[in-house]
Amino acid sequence: MPGKHVSLLSIFIFGFFLFFASADTFQNAWGYPGMIAYGVVILVSLYISHKFILPWIMPKLTDRHGLILGAASLVILFAIFMILFPIAERRAEVGMGSDSDDALNIAGIEMVAGRYPYYPLTYHGNEIIPFPGAVLLALPFIVVLGTSAYQVFLWLAAYFFMLRYLFKSAVDAFFLCATMIVLSVVFMQNITTGTDRVPNTIFVLFSMWWMVRSITDPEAPLWKKILSSVLAGFAFASRSNFLPLTPLLFSILWQNAGWKEAFKYCAIVGLVVLGLVVPFWLYDPAGFAPIHIQYQKVAQFNEILPYSGLITPLGTVLIAAVLSFQRMTKDYIIFFRNCAIVQLFPILLSTILVSIKGGRVDMIFSQYGIFSLLFIAIPVWWHLVYGRPYWGSEAEPEPPAQDLEAAPA
Repeated sequence: MPGKHVSLLSIFIFGFFLFFASADTFQNAWGYPGMIAYGVVILVSLYISHKFILPWIMPKLTDRHGLILGAASLVILFAIFMILFPIAERRAEVGMGSDSDDALNIAGIEMVAGRYPYYPLTYHGNEIIPFPGAVLLALPFIVVLGTSAYQVFLWLAAYFFMLRYLFKSAVDAFFLCATMIVLSVVFMQNITTGTDRVPNTIFVLFSMWWMVRSITDPEAPLWKKILSSVLAGFAFASRSNFLPLTPLLFSILWQNAGWKEAFKYCAIVGLVVLGLVVPFWLYDPAGFAPIHIQYQKVAQFNEILPYSGLITPLGTVLIAAVLSFQRMTKDYIIFFRNCAIVQLFPILLSTILVSIKGGRVDMIFSQYGIFSLLFIAIPVWWHLVYGRPYWGSEAEPEPPAQDLEAAPA
């Protein structure tokens, strides 16, 4: 029951992930006072909403109401996008804002033309760093609509319906998405500027969920298991920071479907990743920006932390490997929590190192915290609303009371 299980620890954890992802924006605009004020607003808002507002309103809403609210919100987001995105593009062209969408657009155009996609530079003069999987996934939007920025709406809808399946309630799906959109400034910023971190993360999260769901279902047809594995391969071939999640994916499949199934379908994932990435790397190893640019981001701290370029990724993989020994069931709660931890580690370490290097707290890397936010939101919501533990307990969750029930008169 909403409001019954409000945990100050979970409020703080959810608040931290919301705050961390947007801290760089507030630091740049209003300095330390702005960051502190933003953190306080998040914590207070989460407490009031989960203690008073959601317990009052959620039981009055049915699944149909949640679907209507979700659809209406997507339409409103699209309208806001159509107004703000052209403004963001004009600002980006004069050296402000993000060139993330431009990187995908250029790479997509180069691929269609049969040219190597990693030679051109964006309008900020940056090299193109998305892996081939990200470019190919954005390609339909680039070819048909002219920009990859529109892909976020497809994946927001996918995230919503995945949440509806997990919580058995469109109402929960709506309020969780609304919480992140309202309280995480960088979430909305990613949508309106065409930055691909939100859709990219959702695609990875969604593809892993669908793969585990398909392979652990004894009645699922073979084509669905293969297709979900191929989709997961595209997801892991989209950004290097998602690759350390593979031990967790393998583990949850082994625990719930057996080692043979885990090996077989993870092999398909691996073959897809190799088939998408290796040819571009072999064509020009020195010109394959996704690898050497990402390495430079962490290797820049070698003076502070020797071999940081190796310690950061290897440490991330080690954490994933250790967490993979934990029991993870098909409710995905512990699985998504572990994914969030693995995604947070390199960003948090880089934030600490860049702060030491600069002699002050520098949150420039925190913008990548959106990768972990979308994962941690699910288990934390389970606990805040229904009291479902996400630190290892296998107790069955209390089912959402409003699922498909009629609203009271």
